[in-house]
Amino acid sequence: PDGRGGFPVMMGTKVPTDIRFDSLASGGHGHPYNEEEIKRAIKDGVEPDGERLDSTMPRYDMSEEDLEDLIGFLKILD
Repeated sequence: PDGRGGFPVMMGTKVPTDIRFDSLASGGHGHPYNEEEIKRAIKDGVEPDGERLDSTMPRYDMSEEDLEDLIGFLKILD
């Protein structure tokens, strides 16, 4: 709920990582993400270096407006 991850996904053992914007942008996941790369990860499941994200990362078909709103939300998580 706060974007920090740390709890296994439902019916699984994978533990989501911190998805707050500052963590993503600083490379806390191994690769720093910019806004466009975050959108690509959400829509296509691809990391900035082109590698596929784990299958536990859902892919979402979202409008550009919704993606912008989501990025804004990730930026205010603290």
